[in-house]
Amino acid sequence: MTQDNVPRELREGRQRLDEGLSDDDDFELVEVLENVVDEVLEQGETDDEAEDDIGDIWNYQPSKDDAIHTHSHHKGSVFACDIHPEGKIIASGGEDDRFILTEVSSGNILLDCNNYFQDSVTMVGFNHDGKYVFGCDMMGLIAVWKVLPSGFSCVFKETVGGLTPSSWAKWHPKSNVLLIGGHSVWLYKVPSGQCKLVHEGTTETDSGDFMPDGKRAVIGFEDGTVKVIDLATGGTNCKFAPESTQLSNILSVAIHPDNNLIAVGAMNSKLALFKTQQPKTVAVLDCAEDIRPLDQDGEEQEEYVTSTESAVFVSVDGMNVLVVGTDHAVHVWDYTRLVLRHKIAIDDGVTRIIWPENSLFIFVGTRLGTVNVYNALSGEKQPSLEGHKSSILDIHLSSDKRHLITSGDDGAVKMFDISQILRI
Repeated sequence: MTQDNVPRELREGRQRLDEGLSDDDDFELVEVLENVVDEVLEQGETDDEAEDDIGDIWNYQPSKDDAIHTHSHHKGSVFACDIHPEGKIIASGGEDDRFILTEVSSGNILLDCNNYFQDSVTMVGFNHDGKYVFGCDMMGLIAVWKVLPSGFSCVFKETVGGLTPSSWAKWHPKSNVLLIGGHSVWLYKVPSGQCKLVHEGTTETDSGDFMPDGKRAVIGFEDGTVKVIDLATGGTNCKFAPESTQLSNILSVAIHPDNNLIAVGAMNSKLALFKTQQPKTVAVLDCAEDIRPLDQDGEEQEEYVTSTESAVFVSVDGMNVLVVGTDHAVHVWDYTRLVLRHKIAIDDGVTRIIWPENSLFIFVGTRLGTVNVYNALSGEKQPSLEGHKSSILDIHLSSDKRHLITSGDDGAVKMFDISQILRI
């Protein structure tokens, strides 16, 4: 996945580390885990209790492995994965600073960029027709390869300034153009490397995407501002200010196929619907959870706000819905009537959501390592897809909608056949 592939826990941990370290310090993402353990100990837990907590996260043992393919080429967490439109090649990026292309059928490594990147590779992705694939690390080094019958040729490599641990990148839906966001937002034309600065400012952006027409982009900012930018001119078509929406840091963006309606999710449990052609705020929805974590004294936290981490528009069987993922729940909204159809509590935590078009089933990656499956109409849980031993960090759907590709904290990349679930 190209959007914000670093999980929230690691992203926030990395930012806390950044505040206390100079740019010259050399550290790895594993330090985030150590930092979390230190925080747990400061709250009064013993070493043994802290180790037990970490063990619950890292040592989950699935009862079975439903994957039809498993590739374990990385050492450490695999933050990002994607699959070629023809379904024959998987791209992955990991904590080991490696970008790897793997042949699905044999499991053989086709390209291993070891000692190529400077830091953890957190973003990867194939373009619309599979002719190009990119990888990007947390230091801002981005490289693009052309996919050839005889192999792979690096056609573009550059360090993009102003990228952050929560930066994002998106391929244009029809052209060989990359949109990359951090402190600034850039357009890069592939393979020439020609670039254009479409936004520059002091406020960081944590999310963004192309509009379906490919002429505009939606950008969500850390201060709660949402902008729709004309990519040709760099001008702002419309702007939604946090003073009117009460949104905090924008973490997720969903764009309706009508090229007008958009939804943005914020860190303060809010989800806003906007129309962009004749700009207006349609609604601001509350996606608060019923679950309240316990504080160090074992009491429920009074001030607990869940993050709205993902959203997707879906139409199926005459039902127009917006599926929203928060820390421990999936919210299914009827966005035409602004009615909440279901709130599905997920104790294992939500990392990623996939809802195949025209399907009744929602696939949810969890922090435990399972892919939970839910019926969107009834909210009922179906049998989970098992195989990962720790948190799922990325999840993708193949172009033929028959397979799910996942990557996780356990260092594995897996492929699951979901054709029977979807009855394809």
